[in-house]
Order: sequence, then structure tokens, then C-alpha cells
Amino acid sequence: MSGAVGGTLDFLEDWFGSGSSKKKKAATKVVTNDHALKDAASVNPNYEGGPDSSGLDVETGPTEGEGGTSPTEVEATEGDPDTQEGEGETEKKKKKEGGILDIDGDGDVDFDDVMAGMEGEVDGEAQEAMLREHRIIFVPIQIAICLALWLIGAIAYSTDGKFMLSLGGLDSFVPGMTVMKIHDQDCNRYSWQAWRWVTYQWTHGSLSHVGMNSFIVFVAGMPLEGFHGTLRMIAIFNCGVVGGALCHMLSNTHAAGLVGMSAGCYSLIGMHMADLFMNWRQNKWRKPKLLVLILLMGFDIGIAQLNSDDHVTGHSAHFGGYIAGLVMGILLVRNLKVHMWERVAQGIALTIAIGSVAGALYWNSLWAPVSVWDAVPWCYYRQVYNPAIFGDAVYHCVRCADQACMDKYNSMQFVRYADMQQCTYTMGWWPE
Repeated sequence: MSGAVGGTLDFLEDWFGSGSSKKKKAATKVVTNDHALKDAASVNPNYEGGPDSSGLDVETGPTEGEGGTSPTEVEATEGDPDTQEGEGETEKKKKKEGGILDIDGDGDVDFDDVMAGMEGEVDGEAQEAMLREHRIIFVPIQIAICLALWLIGAIAYSTDGKFMLSLGGLDSFVPGMTVMKIHDQDCNRYSWQAWRWVTYQWTHGSLSHVGMNSFIVFVAGMPLEGFHGTLRMIAIFNCGVVGGALCHMLSNTHAAGLVGMSAGCYSLIGMHMADLFMNWRQNKWRKPKLLVLILLMGFDIGIAQLNSDDHVTGHSAHFGGYIAGLVMGILLVRNLKVHMWERVAQGIALTIAIGSVAGALYWNSLWAPVSVWDAVPWCYYRQVYNPAIFGDAVYHCVRCADQACMDKYNSMQFVRYADMQQCTYTMGWWPE
């Protein structure tokens, strides 16, 4: 159990970059003292301990005649082939008892072997030893801004007193001006208000929303910023936010609005994957890191499938943020050892980035807007009651793409604003 705790702590220390410098100093100190002992022994063959050149007191063992072993006996034992053969047989026996799973060769298969199997050989200096080369600036500032804006906005503008479940953030101070949206019910166009592609990250839907996003930024962002630096973090995180907005344009074209920094959070997961890709042989814990990243992606995909009736969560923005973080990470992350194939990968990533942005902007230029999941372009929607047209006495959801269609329905007597989610997934649209 102690081995499991120790191995886990070692991994967490390396993940957050703490303890690396201490371990290195301790190792250096031990080596220095060992060399001092050897130097003293070479000068005086009868040296039995005492203060050495490093300032450490070394315990003196029992002398000959007191139950100890004379130097001659020690030398004879060390050079005895039978003794060496016996030690070799013991080691072989331990390895045989442990089998191939006994990686550390102690004869037992335990958690230490699991950690040893996960720990990979490093080409050069391990990246984990360099996770504190840059100050952590962006991560705490981003978290503080989002938490403060949400708290102030939710408390100030909550009408029912349940501020913990209230929308809050930058949009609380300039309502409707910062959320990510393409159009409204009256066909007013917002898709080219490019500031929305970034500002929607500073508004959140609830305490749990902003809390979970802040937690992900902290856990995923700390090691990244410590190694890659603040400028790379700001660039890739906000590329993820923009990537989430562009993907939202394609997939959730008619949604009421997108808020939260989830796309930026997923860009950090993509950046971690890019970091592993570009510095695979320099990551000591590359295998468990890869496993954690795959599990995180699988968890989100599973939640998306289980909550397929949840039409509010911007899963498309998550996907856009992840892809942006991965692609921009391959282009921008710090690369400890550059290889030709990595330059080729960067060229491919640049091509994908330019092509994806160009395609998304072209799609955004289409009007009336159309979703990749729905071939019908539209921007106006209402619920209309008209038995003469529909043949029954119930309200129907209608949608329009041009002014003539909008004028036709607006001129009718019984027209009301509609809920887009209800029309799309419950009532359905009246065919045009």
C-alpha cells in the first residue's frame, strides 16, 4: 500500500512539477558524499570513518576482534567466485519467482512494478524536471476573472434568489452583447460580430459550470504553463475558444447562445496530447498521461451519448476546442528535440488549421444560415395558429429564410414567439 501511495505521489509531483529540483539536489548530495568517502579511503587504507570532506559523520563499523571482518576477509569474500555465483543464483531465483511482470526484479509483483512499467526511458533530460521554468500567470488570472465575473453577475442579476443556478459573467453587464450566437428570432445577424468568438468564455450558466471549468483549467493548465510558458498558453487557449465558436457556427447554427470557457478547457487537453506527440521520448510518464487523456475524451464522449437529449450543452464547441488545441499545440508547443518528421507534422497541422478556418468562415458567410445537420436554411421562427392554412386548431412551428416569408406570417392574427428546442425536437417544423 505504501508503494502505491509513494508511486502515485511521485507521478503527481512530476505532473505539477513539484519536488523535481529537490530530488535532483538530494541525488547530487549523495553522490558528492560517496565520492568523498572513496577519496578518504584511497589516501588512508586504514580509514574507518569519521568526518569526511563533505562534512558528514560516517558511522564506524566493528573492528577485527570485536565480531567484525578484517579488510583481508572482505577482499577475499568479494573476490570469491562461489559467493558471486550464489548471489547471481539468488537474483535469478527472485526474477523467476516474479516472472515477466516483476519489472524491478525484487521477486514480488506489486504496485512498484506497475509504476516502473508506466515510467518510460527518457531521451535526454526529462520534461517533468522542467515544469517550473516559467511563472504560472495565465491560469490563476483566467480562473479569478471567470469566478469573479460569474459571482458578481449571478448575485446582482438573479431574480429568484437562486444565484447558484443563475447565468452570470460578462454578459450580465452588457446583456446579449458577448454570448456566442449567429442570429435571433427576428433574423438579426450576429455571426460577424467577431468579438463574440472570444468574449463568450467569460460568462457561465451556473456555479457548477464555472467551478468545473476552473478545476480543469487548474489541473490541465498548471503543468502546461510551467513548461511551455504564458504566451503559448494564452495563444493556444484562446485559439481553442475561437475554434469552439467556429465549430458551434457549423453544428449549432440556430442555438440561442453559447457561454463558458469549456472550449478553452478542451484545448488544454488537446495541447497535452500535442505535447506528448512532440516530446514523446522526453516524457517520463508518457504512458499514464496518454491513458488519462484517452479516458477524459472517452468520458466526455460517453456523457454526450448518454445525454443525447441534452440540446443545451455545446458538445460541438468541446470538439472544436480540442481540435484547435491539438493542431495549434503541434505548431506552437515547446519541442525539446526537433526531428524531421515533426517538421512534416507541423506542416500538415498548419494546412489543417488554415483549411478549417477558411471553411468555417465560408460557411459563416452563407445567409440565411444553415446547419451541417439540417439542409434547410432559416433564421426566423414562430408559432402560428391558423386553421385555414394548417387544417387543424393547434399552433404550428414555422421558419423562414427571407423577408417575404416573414411578412406572410407576421401579418396573421395568432402569432407568437417560439422555443427553438421545442420546435426542433418536440413539435417539429411545418414544411414549407
